[in-house]
Amino acid sequence: MSGRRHGIVSLLVASAMAVVCVSCQKPAAQPASLPVQAAEPLSFGVAPIYDVKSTLALFQPCADILTEALGRPVRVVTAEDINSFIQRAASGDYDFVWITIYGYMELQEQAGWEILASGRPEFRGIAVVRTDSAIQTPADLKGARVAAVSPRSFGGYLFLRPLVKEAGLSMDTDMSVSFHDSVQSLPFLVVNGKADVALFGEDSYARSPVYNSTKDQLRVIAVSPPIPQFPFAAAPDLPPDIKDGLRETLGSISGRDERERTFLKGLVLERMAPAKDEDYAGFLAFYKAALE
Repeated sequence: MSGRRHGIVSLLVASAMAVVCVSCQKPAAQPASLPVQAAEPLSFGVAPIYDVKSTLALFQPCADILTEALGRPVRVVTAEDINSFIQRAASGDYDFVWITIYGYMELQEQAGWEILASGRPEFRGIAVVRTDSAIQTPADLKGARVAAVSPRSFGGYLFLRPLVKEAGLSMDTDMSVSFHDSVQSLPFLVVNGKADVALFGEDSYARSPVYNSTKDQLRVIAVSPPIPQFPFAAAPDLPPDIKDGLRETLGSISGRDERERTFLKGLVLERMAPAKDEDYAGFLAFYKAALE
């Protein structure tokens, strides 16, 4: 009997050790024979435009597509705010990113990051007021409370500056401007009377859950020129073969299966396309002038 008990105890110990070992491993893709099982994950940094839950939901289909195409796990990660995100990217925390145009400009100038792909079509920034507001055009904004995304956001702030200037006003002296990290909060600030005007990208608004709950209470008073979609960009030390694989896979997403359609719908895109730094050069020159 003692020998039998010893055998049972040994079996239980061995089983427990196996469970512990399995729990320490990274989840393996199916089937288990794929090389993705043993590969080091690529860190896919996504700019924190939305809350973490929304961010992961939007970009997980893209990560799944890339994992399958590259034969290597792709892990979606983000940060608490855009400044922290840019700092982490510059420090090497991410292998590739989806990032704001300003963030890309910072990474490209400081560390030589390289654009891989971007969505189509372009988008626009919009200025919205309540439907019952007396404000009809930018010329009516004297004394207004303006809620914007960031002083560096073209679609979420900068596009309105020249329109206001044409009307003989200044956003610096003729109105009060506040900036907010959460794009999703901006429509509610206007609806609830805490701001007179809100500025943000039309596609950011359309793909946010707040759209359906506020669209009938808001009216657009100004629209920006076309803006290139936020780019996907690679870290300078990422191996060329991985960059090529990312560019090819991202650039070919066009809605051919359910995962591609889910990803494109989430970002309000028709398709993706390969892209390079020079594709953004013209807009960046225009953007830098707006910053001055």
